[in-house]
Amino acid sequence: MSEVKGSMVGTAGWFALILLVVSLTALAPIPSNSQALTAEHGIITVPQLDGNRRFSLEGDWLLKQPGEEEHLQKVPSVAWKQGSGTYSLTLLWEGGPTQFEFFTNNVGTSYELWLNESLVGSSGRYSPVAEQSRPSAKPLIHEFVLLPGSNVLQVKISNFVHPRAGLWEKVYIAPKPLATYSYQRRAAVDLFMFGQLFLFALLQLSLAIFSTKKSSHVWFALGTLLVALGNIMRNNIAIYTLLPNLDYLLFKRAQIITYYLASGFFVYAFHKRFPSTTVILLARIFFWGCITMTVVSLFLPYEVIYPLAIGFFPIMFLFLMYRVWVQLGTYRSSLLHRSKVSAILQIIADILLAYGMSHDFVGILLARYDVQMIPYMTYLYVSLYTVVLAKDYILADKQTEEAKNQIILTAAHQKQQLANDLHDGVGQLLHALDFMTEGLLKANQVDVKILQSIRSTSKEATKHLRHVIDDLNPIRFGSTSLESALHTMADHMKTSYGIETLCSTKGESLNFDVLLTQNLYYVYSEAVKNALSHAKPTYVSMVLKVTDVAVLGSIENDGVDVATSITINQGHGVSIMRYRIELLGGIFDVARKNSHTLIVKFQIPRRKRDD
Repeated sequence: MSEVKGSMVGTAGWFALILLVVSLTALAPIPSNSQALTAEHGIITVPQLDGNRRFSLEGDWLLKQPGEEEHLQKVPSVAWKQGSGTYSLTLLWEGGPTQFEFFTNNVGTSYELWLNESLVGSSGRYSPVAEQSRPSAKPLIHEFVLLPGSNVLQVKISNFVHPRAGLWEKVYIAPKPLATYSYQRRAAVDLFMFGQLFLFALLQLSLAIFSTKKSSHVWFALGTLLVALGNIMRNNIAIYTLLPNLDYLLFKRAQIITYYLASGFFVYAFHKRFPSTTVILLARIFFWGCITMTVVSLFLPYEVIYPLAIGFFPIMFLFLMYRVWVQLGTYRSSLLHRSKVSAILQIIADILLAYGMSHDFVGILLARYDVQMIPYMTYLYVSLYTVVLAKDYILADKQTEEAKNQIILTAAHQKQQLANDLHDGVGQLLHALDFMTEGLLKANQVDVKILQSIRSTSKEATKHLRHVIDDLNPIRFGSTSLESALHTMADHMKTSYGIETLCSTKGESLNFDVLLTQNLYYVYSEAVKNALSHAKPTYVSMVLKVTDVAVLGSIENDGVDVATSITINQGHGVSIMRYRIELLGGIFDVARKNSHTLIVKFQIPRRKRDD
């Protein structure tokens, strides 16, 4: 018990450390190769160029809105007001005429860029009238020339769609063609990740064809395809490279929907790996919640679905961190059916995605939205989980082959054992009967003692033959049920080994078809044999419960040594049990219940008995 408490304390410690690191890194800004220039009273001095670097124009800009006095407005900033206005900034430049580039991530606004009262460029269709304004999220680079002395930069903004109005993103200027090169690099990276994610999805669909756990691979592949689309829309450079005339509202709705669906599909792909039915139910509720939010996002106005989408960030973060907590708590037991590398990579993947969610959520609240981490963290998440699923598939395939080979060897051993039992037992008794019968025939008279001996020997042969049949086929339909066979197994453990063995069978109907009955019996038999071979139990508990939708079972024993480590190399017995359960479409798991107790659990979809 002390070891279990120590393990829980250790899990809590690791989890607290991970949560602290994720929270601090989410609050910390991403290092940038740009130099921040802070405006004071709407004036910035642009330093002399001493290399390839861009400048972010921050601080207090002058803002003039209809019906209001001109005032200072912090950029980047969060403004929860729709409408139009003109941002002005005076750039002081001491060099000669120099070509610069202007770049900002457009947040669904339309704007015109002016320098010294000359139009430089525009995005969307700018108009202070809502009906005439057309927003855009397409990132653009505009060229202009800074002249010696004072240069007035104006950005005329109109926004009647996005809940956050105004120039709240970071604004960059850079010597030509630095911004263009940066734009091209970002587009190349986004398109590379897009192609990689599609390849990962195809790999998972390929594995689904051959895997016994098809649903995990299929759901993960669907999530990967959707996150590939969501990523190029969230960074929005690549999507406009592919679709330059994409409608803004369609673009934003699609972005939100793809992430909802991807989140639901990723969670559903692994929901059966959670340790309790309650958590599995919560995962399913989360999945259907994502589906519901997808449907809602198709019909509700954008100003309604936008705050809902922001609220989804902390929900997903909490779910991911809970999954990290579960995986830390079940780390040791998970090594029974997966490699250490897979277990560690899965935890790292969830941590990275949780960091991406928290970073971008903090960025939205603080108007620090120049670098979005979700596209990169989802790419790493999918990459790591692709490795995990591939390794799990290879390991499962290896264990399946080992289980098949062991079943073949066991069948051959049983045949040899049957031949020996029949030869040394039943065969010898039948030979004795033949000898005594032949003696009576030669004597040509009835000898009561010999007849009694023949009768006794015949009974012994019948009893011995019944034992042989019971060992080979303990369940004979029409005379023996799985329920009675399990109780007989429990009685045999008590009488032969002196081990207290409890057998509990519950359910409306325990009559199964031949395949299910025989495989279930051999799972219980193998688990009991493992307990006798590898442990020193004082008790064994066998439970079989049947509901309308599932067959649930467990076998536990208290003879496990505290120092014994549970790994995937535990032996062929576990592989055979897992193979039999997964052959029936079920879920199999082995874990410590406490420091001395090992429990084997399985769950199989309900099957109807063959008539």
